Amino acid sequence: MSGLSAEFFENQVIRASAGTGKTFALSNRFLRLLVSGVASETILATTFTRKGAGEILDRIVQRLAQAALDAESATKLADQLNCPGLNQLRFQDLLANLMKQLHRLQIGTLDSFFHRIVQAFRLELGLPAEWSIVDQQQIRRLQFQSIREILHEKTVIDLLHLLNQGDAGRKIADLIGKSVDDLYETYLDSNQDAWNSLLEVGDYQADKDFSDVVETLEAISYPHAGQKKQILKEIELMRSCQWKVLVDSSIFKVIVIGTNKYFKLLPDECLEAYKPIIEQCRGYVIDRLLRQNLATYRLLDEFGQRFEADKVRLGELRFDDITRKLQSYIAAADRDRISFRIDHHVDHLLLDEFQDTSLAQWNIIRPFAERTTADRAGKSFFCVGDLKQAIYGWRNGVAEIFDRVEHDLPNISLSPSLITSYRSSPAVIETVNQVFQNLDRYQPNDDNVKQAVTDWATRFQPHQTKKTELPGCVTIDYAPNGDDNRDAGRNERMLQQTVDLIRELYEQLPGRSIGVLARTNKSIGKLIFMLQDVGIPASEEGGNPLTDSAAVELVLSAMQLADHPGDSIARFHLSNSPLSVPLKLMLESATIQDEGFNRARQINAAANAASEQLRRQLSRQGYGSTVEELAGVLARHCTRRELSRLQQLVQQAFNYDRSHPEPGTRLRPTRFVKYIRDEFRASDKSSADVRVMTIHKSKGLEFDVVVLPMSSGQGWFSRPPSLIIGRASKTEPINLVSRMASEVERLLLPPEFETAFQQRCRSAVLDNLCVLYVAMTRAVHATHVVMSYGCKPENTSEAGVLLSTLVPEWQADLRDQGRLFTHGDPNWHQSPRQTEQAVESGESKRYYLPPDAGLTSLSLAKGGRSGRGIKR
Repeated sequence: MSGLSAEFFENQVIRASAGTGKTFALSNRFLRLLVSGVASETILATTFTRKGAGEILDRIVQRLAQAALDAESATKLADQLNCPGLNQLRFQDLLANLMKQLHRLQIGTLDSFFHRIVQAFRLELGLPAEWSIVDQQQIRRLQFQSIREILHEKTVIDLLHLLNQGDAGRKIADLIGKSVDDLYETYLDSNQDAWNSLLEVGDYQADKDFSDVVETLEAISYPHAGQKKQILKEIELMRSCQWKVLVDSSIFKVIVIGTNKYFKLLPDECLEAYKPIIEQCRGYVIDRLLRQNLATYRLLDEFGQRFEADKVRLGELRFDDITRKLQSYIAAADRDRISFRIDHHVDHLLLDEFQDTSLAQWNIIRPFAERTTADRAGKSFFCVGDLKQAIYGWRNGVAEIFDRVEHDLPNISLSPSLITSYRSSPAVIETVNQVFQNLDRYQPNDDNVKQAVTDWATRFQPHQTKKTELPGCVTIDYAPNGDDNRDAGRNERMLQQTVDLIRELYEQLPGRSIGVLARTNKSIGKLIFMLQDVGIPASEEGGNPLTDSAAVELVLSAMQLADHPGDSIARFHLSNSPLSVPLKLMLESATIQDEGFNRARQINAAANAASEQLRRQLSRQGYGSTVEELAGVLARHCTRRELSRLQQLVQQAFNYDRSHPEPGTRLRPTRFVKYIRDEFRASDKSSADVRVMTIHKSKGLEFDVVVLPMSSGQGWFSRPPSLIIGRASKTEPINLVSRMASEVERLLLPPEFETAFQQRCRSAVLDNLCVLYVAMTRAVHATHVVMSYGCKPENTSEAGVLLSTLVPEWQADLRDQGRLFTHGDPNWHQSPRQTEQAVESGESKRYYLPPDAGLTSLSLAKGGRSGRGIKR
């Protein structure tokens, strides 16, 4: 038998671009280890998602099964593994042994591996006897409970006053909830010293006298009347000690920024006089931010102590929780003891999609990596990833860890980068090269964006394609102008043009996969509705609120009315729907003939009766049965997708009952409404040819054709961050945290705060460029971009990058021409080779598509005893 020795496996790090065969390379490594005699349970193969882990296992089993069943496939696989002596019988033995050990295979996500270790060290980690990973709904319930508890603390009101800068107009619970949503993860990843970074800085004196400064400013002769007028306004602010307003004033700003020009250049005497004022404002800003930072930390700490204690007491944890608990324990733990507890050693480590690994995850897996790389005898390390596809920074992924691996681990061999695509046509790859090789043409009016684009360009190497004869094209279409020049109006026209394009492609390419990749979840619901309105079946993947369904909105209006019978909007909505009959809400109709007071009284009485009826039913039967009955009334009026949405709503109503078993928690139906509207996300998967999803959800997928709608109002900084967060380097712990400050305020802070802000802005740009790269590398044949009318080359968005690199001769009148860019053959689908190429490219693609999850025959269950809602 010809084979390999495990001692000869190099420790490899591979940078693999999109479509170049990362999964193939990793499955090759796994199979080579099996051929060399390595026990399958000693190989740990991990990736970032369960979908990716399933794909790795599928690929390994598929390739082995093909080689076991067919002599020609066996010869091909032996050549791919560089083991020419292997034959079909050998692969049959390997497959049989692998199937026997299937229950011991370690092919999964990092989270699943951590879960197994935590199960083995439950007592050492202080976990209860019974614990489990829970969904977001249960975590939200615990959060709400913890918020209610801390509201009983008298100090919390003072903290909130500081936190909200004295604005008491918002509901207290909502303010705490938003603070938890935005800031709690940072609180967990930092310590109090990081929040106290401003403690020793600043010298603010509230009652300091600046009469001499005022006299000097009044005596100066100003070269422009506008300067004198503004100086007098700012003098009044100095006299009244309104430092917060002064910081945002015009002359103060230009002096701090350094332009020193307001109408004309300001006199030198004015600049000199403002110096003590600037120092006073510096002290004021630092003092205010410090108090806000400390109040924020104390509030989060009050919440965190109760929340974390409740999670441990009830045994309800998230994967992030066990990762954090394991991180602090694993550094001091003995590797052999861990191996003994989990019943096997990790001798061979295979890491996929490594660019998405977080610092906490790397701190846990690093000791295993150091062990496999330090001991060359019978151990090995294999890591594959792509910095250009690091799109999970918002999940704490740190792509820079990938750069450190080759330096931090011993005996690492950096393999040549994989840049040859086995997926895309020449037209697609050439366009990708044209965009990312010419990023210097993109000149936005923001230095942070320019620097980030320059940094990203260093990651890119020109791509090639193995599919040199595959037909295809890339186009950019510009949506027409219209009377409504608001972003909303422009985006509506862009979405309509996107739907028209998809309909044309759907008719031209029967049976081909069309991926519609939207930037936001909000766009997905609109596109699904518009596509189905023109008769195109489209599946939705990822998460969207159920409220994109008219039937669901009616049920939620019923829940709203149950809690608030005086809600006139919910009442009107229900009275003009099929639910008006069972709820006896024939309001605003001919059944009530009286006018004036009597009519209003009858309407209110009917609404109160309907509310009471619903509340009694909710108290007696729960949300599941009540929602199921309401859905049964609506079912006959629904489309197929509306029925699917109703089914998901009924299922969530039963889940809500199980997670809120106490009768008292059912008394506020608006909490159920809030959960469905704000927290729950559902997908509508099927095997339709047109599949709509976010770009993040498309990672790892491929489509014959990709359609990319791009909005004009969607920039890279549409939502400013809540915090300034600093690190010594991106792979180091957080050492600086502060509430966000304005541009002028940041210039008054120590320089490390502005540096931290700039780094965060650049990280956002890097993430968005990675998202653009992922979107442009999903297509096999063609990519079609549709932009709204307001997109320009200087926009800080993906549209700006594409226009500046692909349409270099941009002129304003180009916007009225419709199609701005074409590369390749727009009639590629008429090529005589297209059918043959479709089969060739679809062999691996279709293997990994999810099975048909569509609903073929739906009926609503009667009553509520099934507990499962709408049945097939």
